[in-house]
Amino acid sequence: MATLNELIITENKLPELAGLLEGCTTDRDRKKRTRELKQLEYDQETAVMEYLEANDAVYRKALNDNFDLLFNEDIDFVVTRESGDPFSSYAKELSGDIHDNGFLYFTTRRTNFVISSIQSGFYPLSYSGLINYLGESSVLVEKKGYKFLGSRVPQKYKGSIDNLGNVHLKTVESYWESGGSYYVNNVMADPFSSDEAKRRLFLENRTELKRKISEFRLQLTRSISS
Repeated sequence: MATLNELIITENKLPELAGLLEGCTTDRDRKKRTRELKQLEYDQETAVMEYLEANDAVYRKALNDNFDLLFNEDIDFVVTRESGDPFSSYAKELSGDIHDNGFLYFTTRRTNFVISSIQSGFYPLSYSGLINYLGESSVLVEKKGYKFLGSRVPQKYKGSIDNLGNVHLKTVESYWESGGSYYVNNVMADPFSSDEAKRRLFLENRTELKRKISEFRLQLTRSISS
């Protein structure tokens, strides 16, 4: 875990990188600096969250409450959009988060790569991954099935979230697709299964957690100034 001094140093690097980005004169340099800035911002946010988890009792209680609120052994994950690609037959990784309406939305981040028609017969049977206490989630394909002719495209998954944030999805509805070139692109789920009290409490806790993160990072900036 990063020390307070290390967090202050990293917070100081962010505006420096932003300044270098503004001074870029080529697309190559601009893309490189953008990647560096995004990665450093992600690393800093993660490090701050870990620091608060270890050192702020109120923050720790709110995050544990959110994990408890996310616990659900019977969640419907419904496919809302598909995509077609002759070089893909299934989504390898889905990622997304819980939006401000309290629903979880996944988008395909990676697909498999089909070299020959034989490989186009693979399709997903299940996924597993994690969700954090802010509702950010990513799942990877865990088990695959195979059709010799065509493939199957999922339409609905049954899933669960345990109190440690482990996410599991199992395909329960799918249809046969003759070309094997269609895959899931968007998925929506209600992690609270219409329990509006849980939904409200989760969103309120998340707002408080994000506020604490922002205020702590502002304090780091002030430490730099002083």
